[in-house]
Parts: sequence; C-alpha cells; structure tokens
Amino acid sequence: MRRRSLLVLPAGLALAGCGFQPLYGEFSAGQDVRAELASVNVIVPHGRLGQTLKAALATDLNPSSLQVPADYDLAISIGRTTKALAIQLNATITRYDLILDSVFSLNRRSDGVPVYRNRVRRIASYNVSRAPYSTQVAEEDAERRAAVDSSRQIATLLAVFFREQNQPADQETAS
Repeated sequence: MRRRSLLVLPAGLALAGCGFQPLYGEFSAGQDVRAELASVNVIVPHGRLGQTLKAALATDLNPSSLQVPADYDLAISIGRTTKALAIQLNATITRYDLILDSVFSLNRRSDGVPVYRNRVRRIASYNVSRAPYSTQVAEEDAERRAAVDSSRQIATLLAVFFREQNQPADQETAS
C-alpha cells in the first residue's frame, strides 16, 4: 500500500507542474464550467434515438441538477447508418456496425448566434441472430451505446469550449 502511494505522489507532482487542471473543477482563476454546461438547452430530432441522446446529455451536462436559466441552445442533427461488418461465404450478414453521426451547433439564446459547431461520430457493433427479435434488441442496444458515447464526447467538447472561453487572456498567451 505504501509503495503505491510513493508511485502516485511523483505522478501527481508531474501533472501539477505541467499545468494540469481538472476540466470540471475550479481552476486558478476560480472559474467553473459546470454552471455554463447546465445552462445548455438540448434540441434533438424526434424519435427514440433523439430522446436517448437528449436524456444522456441531460445527465452529462448537468449531473448535479443545477437550476440555472438556459443561456444556450444546443441543436443536434443525427445521422444513423449501418454497414455490414461480417459476411459469411453464403452472403449472410452476421454482424453490423451502427454509425451515429451527430452534428451540433451551440447557439446563444440572446441573439441566436452560433458560438461553437462540431461533429461527433460513434460506431457500435451488434450481432445478427436467427431470431429477429434478438437482432432488434441488439440493434437498439447498439443505438443506445452509440448515443451515450456521443453524449459524453459532446459534453467534453462543450466543457473544453467553455473552459477556453473563460480562460483569462494572460493564461492564453502563456500556453
């Protein structure tokens, strides 16, 4: 146990020395991105996939359920495709890749101006079985996994964006 702590201490000091700061916590200027992330209103397409993504983003953007007014709208368009991954000699497909493309725009609510745009792509695979219901359940699970992964990546990109926007000018020139 003591040996592990002796190994962790130098790693922590090295991270502190290189300017590492937690993304969601307060940093030297005392600013925090959690309130800004919580102020994002998510707009997704109708349907199960859109609702899954919206629910995951609600958790990822505001895990503490902060009550703040919405300052931003996050408009997301979703593209979903499947691609055969495993094909047997008799041309039977046994595995698919489900590809989820999420293009998003963060718009200021006060004037509707887009302040940040990006795209996230996630791939989740699923098996095809002889029972159609099993295949449908596997496909829906792949959709859910891709939506949750997309949500995490979108939340991280937004956190980095807000962090960079809030960074004092003297820290930007030092980097």
